[in-house]
Formats: sequence, C-alpha cells, structure tokens
Amino acid sequence: MKIIQTELDISRFINQDSTSFIYQNILKSFPVPTTKIILNVSGLTFYIESNETNLGKILTVLHIEPELKNQLSEKGFTFAEDKSSADIFITINARSREGSEMFGMYTSFVDLSFSAIDMISEEEIYKSSNNNISGQGLSYEKAGLKAFQNTAKTSCDDMIPELLEVLQN
Repeated sequence: MKIIQTELDISRFINQDSTSFIYQNILKSFPVPTTKIILNVSGLTFYIESNETNLGKILTVLHIEPELKNQLSEKGFTFAEDKSSADIFITINARSREGSEMFGMYTSFVDLSFSAIDMISEEEIYKSSNNNISGQGLSYEKAGLKAFQNTAKTSCDDMIPELLEVLQN
C-alpha cells in the first residue's frame, strides 16, 4: 500500500520575496489544502501450470512450482486461481529419467522446459530449458526426487532474474 499526499504550494501564486523570513512565516501560518491518495500496489499476477513426472509417474508433491512461487512472491508478485485472471501464464514441464548405477548409488536426470506467455498479447515472452540436472540416491526413484530438488533451486535461481528482466522491458 502506498499513500500519495498532495499539497498546494501557495508561494507560487504570490509574487513576493521568497527569501524573506517574515514572508515564510506568514505563509506557513495559512492552512493549506491537502489530499491523500491511497494506492494498493501489486505486481503482476501469475498462473502456473506444472507437470512434473519422476520416471513416468506424476508427482503428487511438486518441487519446481513451489520454489518458483516462493521466489516470485518474495519479489511482490501474486498468483491467480484461474488462468483467465492472470497477467502471465507459466508452464513448467519437467521429467526425470534413469541415468547410471555404480556401487549401489543410482543417478537420475531431470529435463525441464519453462515458458511464460503474456495473457494480454498472447505472445510467448520467455522460454528456457535446463537439461541433465542430476541427482543421486539409493534407487532411481530417490535419485529422481533428488534431481528434482536440485532442479528446483538452480533453475529458479537462473530463470527468475531473466524473466524479470524481460518483464521490465
């Protein structure tokens, strides 16, 4: 919330010596009309659609979407409940795949694609991908989940500043 206060500058309407001490005191004694304008300021509204699959199974607990929402909300942005009331529509598609196994440690990789669409112009304003982000664990599934955790942090840290730069231009 921002408050803007306006006040009439009487000295501009009177042609007198503005450096005069007496003149300044007389002007200060007059009640001056003022008004306040209260603005409720908010950033753009986002709608996020995230498809995250670990080794072909849809994740019930998402990793990338919450991290993205957290970082955007820290910067003052809000989120819409439905796509039609959003300013920016973001789609996230992330899937993990099996990597290798060595001495009982499994490796999985996550491939991520990220797209942002301006809902007014219906144009894609930002697109990015991040591939082969690895995670290790005692099974391919656990390695995939670890890869999703790694992807969430590193991808959001990289993509959000780039997206915000596009939005400012």
